[in-house]
Amino acid sequence: TRTVEQQMQALGYFNVKYNCPTFAGVIMFGKRPEQFLPGSYVQYVRFSGTDRAGEIKASSEIRSDVRSRGDRA
Repeated sequence: TRTVEQQMQALGYFNVKYNCPTFAGVIMFGKRPEQFLPGSYVQYVRFSGTDRAGEIKASSEIRSDVRSRGDRA
């Protein structure tokens, strides 16, 4: 029964006090996040083992909005 804004606030993507998305919300759901946050991106890294000291097995940078990536992410 919560509004979309309240649901997004619970995940840290929306600020109800200022009625606008957070930086994370812009990066995750914005159509052109770099227009508002130049140089912003999300990086995925997969390490072998259970900590970051292991060898990097896979790495990817997402510079467009996450929604448009579909199954490519």
